[in-house]
Amino acid sequence: HRQYSSQEPYLRSVFRRLLKEVETTTAGRRLYEIGCGAGILLDEARNRGYDVSGIEYSPGAARAAQERFGAVIEEGAFSPPDGRPARAGGYDIVVLNHVLEHVDDPVSTLVGAGRLLRPGGVLVVGVPDAADLWTRISVWFGHYSALAPEQHLWHFRRSSLDRIHRLAGFVPVRWLHTNRKLGAASWKEFLR
Repeated sequence: HRQYSSQEPYLRSVFRRLLKEVETTTAGRRLYEIGCGAGILLDEARNRGYDVSGIEYSPGAARAAQERFGAVIEEGAFSPPDGRPARAGGYDIVVLNHVLEHVDDPVSTLVGAGRLLRPGGVLVVGVPDAADLWTRISVWFGHYSALAPEQHLWHFRRSSLDRIHRLAGFVPVRWLHTNRKLGAASWKEFLR
């Protein structure tokens, strides 16, 4: 979470842009973030009037985000399919920001995330873009850090991301590409 905290001004600008895009798809204001890290997205969403909560695998990051922003953040792993009745179907927006590439079973994770959404809710997924030109050039020159092979179990491009979301019951809505400050990332909105 330190990496993200050190790039907070940049991340805040990306998250404001992302939220502005999401607001064109849904008027709902209940947002849940899976893998909320330092809590920066949750804070930006709350500043825009959202009711926010989330879950974070790293206990240190979860506590730091709770202390800094006062957000309701569970500590631990998101366990798909997560059918906890208190959360099921209660959110307008569920966000997975740089999470999907780390999980053993992306489709089950998406199914579990979908169970958190109300009908017509929006799933927003941010992943490194394995097909990005700069990523491919870096790899060609032997610099694999953009793909983080020691941390990422999966590498996605648009076609593979679309495929797993369709398997989980989602319909693609739009892409939002960010620049390379944290590595190329593609954000995708999906409707259930």
